[in-house]
Amino acid sequence: MDYAVSVRNVTKLFHGTREIIAVDNVSFDVENGSIVGLLGANGAGKTTLIRMMTTLLSPTSGQITVAGYEIGREPQKIREVIGYAGQDTERSLYYRLSPRENAKYFGWLRGLKADTSVRRLDDFAHQIGMEDRLDQHFITLSGGEKQAFVVLRALLHYPKIAFLDEPSKSLDVLIARRVRHLIKEYVHEHNATMVITSHNLKELEDICDKLVFINRGKKVFEGTPQELKQKGMRLESVVVRGGPFDDIIITEFSSIGNITVVNKNTEIRIQSDSPYSAIRQVVDILEKNGVNAFVSMVEPSLEDAFAKIAGDA
Repeated sequence: MDYAVSVRNVTKLFHGTREIIAVDNVSFDVENGSIVGLLGANGAGKTTLIRMMTTLLSPTSGQITVAGYEIGREPQKIREVIGYAGQDTERSLYYRLSPRENAKYFGWLRGLKADTSVRRLDDFAHQIGMEDRLDQHFITLSGGEKQAFVVLRALLHYPKIAFLDEPSKSLDVLIARRVRHLIKEYVHEHNATMVITSHNLKELEDICDKLVFINRGKKVFEGTPQELKQKGMRLESVVVRGGPFDDIIITEFSSIGNITVVNKNTEIRIQSDSPYSAIRQVVDILEKNGVNAFVSMVEPSLEDAFAKIAGDA
């Protein structure tokens, strides 16, 4: 099977006062037409991986192919077919030019005519509600608006494979949602492939077909968001709301499983290997103590999985 991106046993070492292993023997594949998210805490190695896949860094060992080209042999071929938006890419834009003027220049570097670049930018900007910002000087845009334009610029030449490093950084909730919708539409309309890093777990859950979880340079998980939830949080949660609950009830709940008390004792979350048994025990405890409360079972969230896997790895 041909993959859009294939990473095989890749390691990246940085040498300084001490040797740092930023990426440690990582392997995964990115299917054509899919959106794959690189998930991990700060310093996990996600950005280093993205920079190697986009030819900005060379791996110490291992092999990466993008669109069928090996990064060590044909980096220029890869650069011709990919789009890239990095965390600090806005620094490469011209602050005294407007977004439209920037688009003309960077489109020209990609072999696009000026009117084509502007037309595509106008279309993208309309989709995220930024069409009224395109003639302002870039320096006058907010941090979130600059970041949104960085993402749009990465797609101007309609790349078949795009790499977006923290695309929602600095975006407000509404613009971030529109950018996610644009990404999904772009992949669908152009049969394109996306590789995205993000700390916004909701963002990855909404748009990604597959997640690759990197922790301290190592791959600790590869699969769908739902599979990550199941792997990372084997304990279902029973939530009890309607307190405050007194210390006696909280102590009795502690005998069922691991508990988390929130909102000044008005909500208690209980994790148990046997959630159906736990929910019956919770109801028994409440009835015995004459307490009325709302009891429900909650599936693990992606945040739960992130915290558990990062803590266990």
